Amino acid sequence: MEMQGWSKRTIGTYRHKIGCFIKYLSENIGLESIYDLTTKIIYQYQNHLHHRKTKSNTSLAITTIHTNLVAVRSFLNFLCEHLLLDIKSDLVIKLPVKPKPIPKNILSENQVLKFLSQTKRINPLDLRNKAILELLYASGIRNTELRNLTVQDIDLEQLQITIRKGKYHKDRVIPIGEVAAYWIERYLKKGRLKLFSLLSGNILFLSKSGKRITRGNLIWIVAKTARKAGLSDPVTPHSLRHTC
Repeated sequence: MEMQGWSKRTIGTYRHKIGCFIKYLSENIGLESIYDLTTKIIYQYQNHLHHRKTKSNTSLAITTIHTNLVAVRSFLNFLCEHLLLDIKSDLVIKLPVKPKPIPKNILSENQVLKFLSQTKRINPLDLRNKAILELLYASGIRNTELRNLTVQDIDLEQLQITIRKGKYHKDRVIPIGEVAAYWIERYLKKGRLKLFSLLSGNILFLSKSGKRITRGNLIWIVAKTARKAGLSDPVTPHSLRHTC
């Protein structure tokens, strides 16, 4: 998984789900060796997940069942690749269809205009925040992707940015529009130079100490601006991604 570029969080989730599967084989089936695993037992485990109850006596969510089975299927594929098992997991394990959640807190056009008009733009941090908010709305990039941007990733002439090693470690180019480009340029000329320190490197958006802004810092900037705009629902960088 690490060689495929999976995140530590995903690896941790898979490790936990596979552990639950192995525990089930040991405690419920009495399986002593992985060599004794059969398609019938895998079917039993799927049935077990669909009928399992939580502490509040409710059925497991479809997304939870799906995650468990994807992890088990990945584990079985690993065993087959290393000739420890001969089960076609893709045929045996039937993944439930996950419901597509409706994005929450999508801002209306009027809310966006009110939200983006809150920054005063009178000092380096204000200019930075204005550039950040305009870029989040214009591009729909993720929290981590924005914080990892470098000066070299910005192409103001072509009105685009390059996201390097985003989700699944893939690079992509995103258009940003004239408004976001304008505020990024102003920040570069009148804001970043004053925030720059020996610790800055080529990171685009800097904290007041000249370092890369943190995940929490970015969430706070967005939330504070939303409160100033009088928006009742919580607004996050992910809200702006869905709004975009």
